[in-house]
Amino acid sequence: MSHAPDLPLQALDKLFEHRMRLAIAVLLRQHERINFARFKQVLETTDGNLGAQLRKLEDAGYVAVDKQFEDRKPVSWYALTDAGRAALQAHVAALQQLISQSSCRLPGSAAAGVGHQPALGIGCASGRLTRTRKGMVIS
Repeated sequence: MSHAPDLPLQALDKLFEHRMRLAIAVLLRQHERINFARFKQVLETTDGNLGAQLRKLEDAGYVAVDKQFEDRKPVSWYALTDAGRAALQAHVAALQQLISQSSCRLPGSAAAGVGHQPALGIGCASGRLTRTRKGMVIS
């Protein structure tokens, strides 16, 4: 019985599987700190959803919050902790490894499917990735 080579799936961080939490971490990696109102504006989400996702990252020790008053209004500033920065870096590295082990290149690649050996034991007939209502399909 053959089995697929080890995939970096175990190295993916479960907290970053939710797109909102991943986006928060990426934004904080790019900027030293961001306040709640700016996150809400950039991510186009509700107070409740944003608060819940920030709390999960905070509980994990990935994000630190600094609550201040500015012009008599409470303002929460968020920053990525060293642990959060390391977790994001490991997650991105695992994603890059997973992508590099895939059998097909993304559409638009000059060598999509040409001379590329499948790494996961799945073929890539034409090397064409097509978006459907059910997701991406290799044809």
